[in-house]
Amino acid sequence: METMKSRTPKKSVIGLVCGGEGAEHAVDLISVAEVRSGFDPDRYAVIILAIDKAGNWHFGREADDCIRYADRIDRVELIMSAPIVDLLPAGKIRNRATGEYLAAVDIFFPITDDPVQEMLAAAGKPYVGSPPDGIALCRDKDASKRVFSEAG
Repeated sequence: METMKSRTPKKSVIGLVCGGEGAEHAVDLISVAEVRSGFDPDRYAVIILAIDKAGNWHFGREADDCIRYADRIDRVELIMSAPIVDLLPAGKIRNRATGEYLAAVDIFFPITDDPVQEMLAAAGKPYVGSPPDGIALCRDKDASKRVFSEAG
């Protein structure tokens, strides 16, 4: 009689994207640890992708790998020595300096006021959140008010 092997289901890899060039850079860095804590570790493998103010993406397995926390929001900062990575097809993350593949992301979860959804959509990478045109509309308060007014 053949027995079935018990298999552990593959965890989905979530790429939390935070930071960026926007005014809310520090808020994004603080928020990522809280958002990360909401994912069930039995179901999801979560990685951190923190964007510095020059637009480089840094990699960490945990928030503390790429973010230095302090007692005040204005003292939170990105750890610049965290590996800078490139996003490749199929959600692969590669260390820019060594060429080593660090992870393959199943879905990106932006926690940033930078419009990274446009870049992710253009690259065909799955992400959580509104489409780029919706984000652009929301960032333009005058246009948003006109659309809401027309919709009643």
